[in-house]
Amino acid sequence: PQPLFVANSLRVRSARIVGKDHLKLRLDPGGVQAIAFKRGELYDDMPPGSDIEMAYHLEWSEFSGNEYVELRARDLRPLNLEQ
Repeated sequence: PQPLFVANSLRVRSARIVGKDHLKLRLDPGGVQAIAFKRGELYDDMPPGSDIEMAYHLEWSEFSGNEYVELRARDLRPLNLEQ
Protein backbone atom coordinates (compact mmCIF):
# COMPACT_ATOMS: atom_id res chain seq x y z
CA PRO A 1 0.00 0.00 0.00
CA GLN A 2 1.02 3.58 -0.62
CA PRO A 3 1.71 5.89 2.33
CA LEU A 4 -1.13 8.31 3.02
CA PHE A 5 -0.23 11.86 4.09
CA VAL A 6 -2.40 14.59 5.62
CA ALA A 7 -1.92 18.33 5.22
CA ASN A 8 -4.02 20.45 7.56
CA SER A 9 -3.52 23.81 5.86
CA LEU A 10 -2.75 24.19 2.18
CA ARG A 11 -3.53 27.42 0.31
CA VAL A 12 -5.15 27.19 -3.13
CA ARG A 13 -3.15 29.12 -5.70
CA SER A 14 -5.42 28.06 -8.58
CA ALA A 15 -8.15 25.53 -9.32
CA ARG A 16 -9.73 24.25 -12.52
CA ILE A 17 -11.88 21.42 -13.81
CA VAL A 18 -10.13 18.90 -16.05
CA GLY A 19 -11.74 16.08 -17.96
CA LYS A 20 -15.36 15.52 -17.11
CA ASP A 21 -15.35 16.11 -13.35
CA HIS A 22 -11.82 16.18 -11.92
CA LEU A 23 -10.44 19.03 -9.82
CA LYS A 24 -6.88 20.14 -10.59
CA LEU A 25 -5.22 22.36 -7.98
CA ARG A 26 -1.99 24.28 -7.63
CA LEU A 27 -1.20 24.69 -3.95
CA ASP A 28 1.08 26.67 -1.70
CA PRO A 29 3.53 26.33 -0.22
CA GLY A 30 5.68 25.52 -3.21
CA GLY A 31 3.19 25.58 -6.08
CA VAL A 32 2.75 21.81 -5.96
CA GLN A 33 0.06 20.32 -8.19
CA ALA A 34 -2.76 18.11 -6.93
CA ILE A 35 -5.56 16.17 -8.61
CA ALA A 36 -8.86 15.12 -7.04
CA PHE A 37 -10.65 12.66 -9.31
CA LYS A 38 -14.45 12.98 -9.49
CA ARG A 39 -14.46 15.97 -7.10
CA GLY A 40 -15.30 18.76 -9.53
CA GLU A 41 -18.28 19.74 -7.37
CA LEU A 42 -15.79 21.33 -4.95
CA TYR A 43 -14.51 23.83 -7.53
CA ASP A 44 -16.67 26.75 -6.33
CA ASP A 45 -15.60 26.13 -2.72
CA MET A 46 -11.87 26.44 -3.50
CA PRO A 47 -11.14 29.87 -5.01
CA PRO A 48 -7.57 31.20 -5.07
CA GLY A 49 -6.47 32.17 -1.57
CA SER A 50 -8.72 29.68 0.22
CA ASP A 51 -7.33 27.08 2.62
CA ILE A 52 -7.98 23.35 2.42
CA GLU A 53 -7.27 20.12 4.29
CA MET A 54 -6.26 17.13 2.22
CA ALA A 55 -5.37 13.47 2.64
CA TYR A 56 -3.23 12.37 -0.30
CA HIS A 57 -0.54 10.12 -1.63
CA LEU A 58 2.35 11.05 -3.90
CA GLU A 59 2.28 10.05 -7.54
CA TRP A 60 4.58 10.53 -10.53
CA SER A 61 2.78 12.23 -13.41
CA GLU A 62 3.80 12.98 -16.97
CA PHE A 63 2.37 15.54 -19.38
CA SER A 64 3.88 16.60 -22.69
CA GLY A 65 7.11 14.80 -21.86
CA ASN A 66 7.52 16.50 -18.45
CA GLU A 67 7.56 14.34 -15.34
CA TYR A 68 6.64 15.73 -11.92
CA VAL A 69 5.36 14.71 -8.51
CA GLU A 70 1.67 15.33 -7.98
CA LEU A 71 -0.50 14.99 -4.89
CA ARG A 72 -3.36 12.60 -5.57
CA ALA A 73 -6.17 13.58 -3.24
CA ARG A 74 -7.96 10.79 -1.42
CA ASP A 75 -10.10 13.25 0.54
CA LEU A 76 -10.19 17.03 0.79
CA ARG A 77 -12.31 19.81 2.19
CA PRO A 78 -12.29 23.58 2.25
CA LEU A 79 -11.49 25.21 5.59
CA ASN A 80 -12.87 28.73 5.16
CA LEU A 81 -16.52 27.95 4.51
CA GLU A 82 -18.91 29.52 6.97
CA GLN A 83 -20.99 26.81 8.58
